[in-house]
Amino acid sequence: MTQAAENPLSVLLSLEAQTRACEDVNALFYFLVNEPHSLSPYRQAALFDAHNKVVSLSGVANVDRNTPFVQWLEQQVEDELDAPLCKPSHELDGDAADWLANYVLLLPIKTAQGRFYGTLLLSRDQNWTTAEISLLQHLMGACAYCWSYFMPLPRKKWIEHIPRKVKIAALIGCVAVLFFPVHLNVLAEAEIIAKDPVVIRAPMNGIVEAVNVHPNQDVTEGTSLVQMDITDLENKKRIALKKLDGLRSEYRQTTRLALIDPKGKAKLVILAAQIKEQQANLKRLSNMMERAHIHAPHAATVILDDAQEWSAKPVQVGEKILSLADKHEVEIEAWLAVADAIELKKDSELKLFLNASPLSPIKGVIKRVSFKAQELPSGIMAHRIVATITQGKDVARLGAQGTARIEGERVSVFYWVFRRPIAVVRQFFGI
Repeated sequence: MTQAAENPLSVLLSLEAQTRACEDVNALFYFLVNEPHSLSPYRQAALFDAHNKVVSLSGVANVDRNTPFVQWLEQQVEDELDAPLCKPSHELDGDAADWLANYVLLLPIKTAQGRFYGTLLLSRDQNWTTAEISLLQHLMGACAYCWSYFMPLPRKKWIEHIPRKVKIAALIGCVAVLFFPVHLNVLAEAEIIAKDPVVIRAPMNGIVEAVNVHPNQDVTEGTSLVQMDITDLENKKRIALKKLDGLRSEYRQTTRLALIDPKGKAKLVILAAQIKEQQANLKRLSNMMERAHIHAPHAATVILDDAQEWSAKPVQVGEKILSLADKHEVEIEAWLAVADAIELKKDSELKLFLNASPLSPIKGVIKRVSFKAQELPSGIMAHRIVATITQGKDVARLGAQGTARIEGERVSVFYWVFRRPIAVVRQFFGI
């Protein structure tokens, strides 16, 4: 008598202990095709996974899936068994006598919750008794739990718990939202600038002797702003005065000569014209010397980067030196990149989020948009936008910077989301 016939319960408990000692799923596969022999002897064993693929064979270290025997076995197993199935091997398709013994036992490997992991095929010359099948079935249940340990159930996603009707309703809602109209908006770099500033320019070609104000200084009417170097003008004026004195002296001498010489009268006319010309030149030089000292035309705030940069700097006539602005009269200047350009109309709304106070947006209305794009210092081509602030005065400091959100025409949510991808596709494919 075999050891199983003498004490099958002891053998079953020993085998269950061995299943718990398996270190990985490959060790469990090896156990399933070899160790149950001590509980119920057999000649051959094959283990199939849940997809009816042979994963282990008794007496073989590795399974070659290209052998005819393995390919034939995979065609004989049912998709999923609910209970053990014992039948003669000649009932199988094909010439089973060449590969299997007289009887075949198919044991499903399932957990108590009904999850199917695979099938164990046993083959021997004698049929199995009911007691042997019961013991083997009990062992398969223990092996199923071990198999589930190495291959746990995947966690269900939260979306799988949502009822199907709710999913359909949510899908319809999402599609409906895509057609909901919203304002198309873009972002642009922006700054608080002065409204109608007065530009102080160089009155002549020369050198700036000194800038008498500093940035953001509040000045009153008549305050000295810029002093040009007048050394060259003083020299020219000194020469012009000497020349005028010479002409006047010659004129007096010619006047006495004209009393006795008729030719002196003609010369007097020429000298009088030269004196008038020299007087006009002196007046021009005096005016230029006065203009060389620039004063503030009215009370304002100085807009200047660095006064020291202009000291002893040569300038051309009309070159900008500084600006004067009323710090209470400001507006918004934004630069909209060409890639983000949308259709903007006059009186379109704008919100400026300053870097210093991002939680307090400043509202404005677009006054004008430049027709032609300009190149910024960063190398980006952008359109200049000027907007009027609609929140009253003293809402922002002159020169404050931030990001402006500009609202355009109403479009669907679908176009609002996919506008940029559509533009990229059109540029790439040329459609």
